[in-house]
Amino acid sequence: ASPPVVTGDAPSARADAMLTWLDETGYVMGGHGMEPSIPDDAVYSLVVSFDGSAFRAHWSLLSPGGAAKFRFPVINTGMLFDDKLFFLSRPDPSSPLTQVMVLDPTAPAWEDTALRAGA
Repeated sequence: ASPPVVTGDAPSARADAMLTWLDETGYVMGGHGMEPSIPDDAVYSLVVSFDGSAFRAHWSLLSPGGAAKFRFPVINTGMLFDDKLFFLSRPDPSSPLTQVMVLDPTAPAWEDTALRAGA
């Protein structure tokens, strides 16, 4: 078998990011690079395929509209409902506050939600 073929805009190395799959597309978001206090708000999609001889992975950088910004995931996977991705996030890693974030990947757009909890 041939080595995988990777194309597109792959994300930079990161920690504390999240990956959730919707059908054949994975979505990577959140986390941080080398400096934990500076979050990465980027959202990437990943489509993996096999052409009979090699796996192919194509990355795309998405630019979701909307006011919400993903910061630091509370858990490293999201929940799927009604073709939308739901996540629990925090404004920073040490915050007790959490917020439900909703991403419509077909738009792509963040949907504002007032679902918040914390001390």
